[in-house]
Amino acid sequence: MTVYPRLRKGLYRTLRANSAGFTLTEIMIAVLITGMIFTYIFGVLTSSISTGDEVRRRMEINHIGRYFISKIAHDISHATLLENNENGGFVGHHYNRDGKSRDELHFTAFTRSYIGTLGFDKQIDQAEIGYYFRTDRDSAGYSYETLVRRESDLIDSIVDEGGYGLDVTQMVEELSIKYLSKNGWIDEWDSITVDALPDAVSVELTLADGEREYFFSTITTVMADDIS
Repeated sequence: MTVYPRLRKGLYRTLRANSAGFTLTEIMIAVLITGMIFTYIFGVLTSSISTGDEVRRRMEINHIGRYFISKIAHDISHATLLENNENGGFVGHHYNRDGKSRDELHFTAFTRSYIGTLGFDKQIDQAEIGYYFRTDRDSAGYSYETLVRRESDLIDSIVDEGGYGLDVTQMVEELSIKYLSKNGWIDEWDSITVDALPDAVSVELTLADGEREYFFSTITTVMADDIS
């Protein structure tokens, strides 16, 4: 088959142009589009990770709040004045720091405690229970407060001292504890003065993670003194 010279030259130029590859402009456009796609994918992944971290943080805070409320309600419901013992008591202090409540509560209670002082676990039926704040300092010298639950298997006349403390959380924004008396709700209680337990105890806890606040509350009555 004979190919005319002009047609042969045109075909050669066409084939040469098609085999020359991409131009610099085409490559730059392709790189730009690829970068946009990867930027979008990275943004989606980062957003997903941030959302997952936030969900886990909220779940952790809710777990801490629910644990604290259920634990303190259980402890208070088993409070006792130990009428056959000169020691023991029920003492609640109200503290206001920077316009926010940082209350404390210490009392004796019937409880299944496994905290021992002899180097091994032992089970007892009565203990001192306390909830209070401990002030600490970080490496930079800034102070912060930690909510602590205290438990002591030694019941003495000073109900708010001794025992072992277990850190609950450092995220407490406010802890408000009130006591129901014959004259209504009051901020403090001292069984030495009143010679009785409150009819009910209200506990309100506010936790904060720097972005939002989480509120927990409970009202409980004392049942331990009904045990004969």
